[in-house]
Amino acid sequence: MATVLDPYLTRLSDSLMLSDLLGCDSVYRHGIPNNLKDNEQDKLSEGMFLAELMDSLQDDYGPYSVCYGYISPRLSSRVVKYQDPDKPSYHRWDDGAALDACFHEWVQKEKHRGAPIYLAHLIDEDYDYSRMITYSESPWICLATKITEGDSGRPRKAFYENRYTGVSKEKPKFIQKSKVLMKRAEDGKKIVLPHGWKGQGWPSYHGGGREQYEHIRINTYMMLSDLLYDRNKVARGIPNPPPEDGSDDAWHLKAAADVVGNIVDAIGSRVSIVQGYCPDTWSDGFKISVIPPVSISADDLVDILYEDDLVDTVGVIRKGKGFDRVKIYGVKDV
Repeated sequence: MATVLDPYLTRLSDSLMLSDLLGCDSVYRHGIPNNLKDNEQDKLSEGMFLAELMDSLQDDYGPYSVCYGYISPRLSSRVVKYQDPDKPSYHRWDDGAALDACFHEWVQKEKHRGAPIYLAHLIDEDYDYSRMITYSESPWICLATKITEGDSGRPRKAFYENRYTGVSKEKPKFIQKSKVLMKRAEDGKKIVLPHGWKGQGWPSYHGGGREQYEHIRINTYMMLSDLLYDRNKVARGIPNPPPEDGSDDAWHLKAAADVVGNIVDAIGSRVSIVQGYCPDTWSDGFKISVIPPVSISADDLVDILYEDDLVDTVGVIRKGKGFDRVKIYGVKDV
């Protein structure tokens, strides 16, 4: 009988664990289970292929957050509206693999040059991929790969832009980039965004027209959705919405995000938050668990954490290189 893969013990690449690709607004808000099983090795392989691209992009463009990575058929049937949710797709990882990524340092550049579309054109010039999409008013880019295209040496490289028109809730301008790669490169150098790109800060036309957890920035390197992963709740389909503003838990959540943000700033890489907010265990402070990238040992992380005034105690669960889990406890007193 097939069993659910343990997100704590399933590494996709140097900087991505499976847990990074299972959470999203729909999972945390509505409690829809999202699991990958040990008999779905083809899907896992597609996810690993995509994760290798993400490692390379981090080397060039800095740390990033992830949302809407793997979407199980059950989750797809609930949330996918733009196509038949029961057919193979990138996000189901049964026709390639996809995720949405926010490259923090890039989108916080001044004025228009932080627009995701400029970054997307650089990715288009330098990397192979299957599909890439930018969204009006959103800092996120959807990236997809497909192993068979990589094997053939002829990646699809379909590139779409949904450009903000200056009016929230108005249908964005849809731009399908030329199939001629040299022309795309020239077009990228000529882009002018007369209306900027942020709008309300979330895609008011796409994605249900509401601000989702992944659109709420906490600090330089953390979005709200980064702090909500809980292995048991995601596996069982239990909602895990963030705490209400003004509560002790909300203060603790901000402190936990700042601790992780300080780690990312210190090591220059994302870390995997494999246990985030959990109201059942946060009565006297935050308790989170992270797994560092392969290049950073758990002991190195401990040394960094003990320099942080928001941290009370730190522990390490030893599972072997690449899987050691660092437990962080902090700010018991508000």
